Amino acid sequence: MSAPDSAGPGGPAWPVTTWQRWPHFATTPPPQPPAPGEPERGTKERLAYHSAFVTVRTPAIDTLTTNVRTLMIL
Repeated sequence: MSAPDSAGPGGPAWPVTTWQRWPHFATTPPPQPPAPGEPERGTKERLAYHSAFVTVRTPAIDTLTTNVRTLMIL
């Protein structure tokens, strides 16, 4: 299997679902929201933040996670 022709800043343009791209995805920390008082982010930075699937941990999300894991085990 050969590498794709285009390469981005994170390495080759492998999809996240391939073995070659997974380690990069799994070890990259999720982007953090801007701290209060920081200047507004540009469109590209906003899209990168929202496309990283950052989930805010709330009691409802914790309950949902527990229920899904229980159902998957069953």
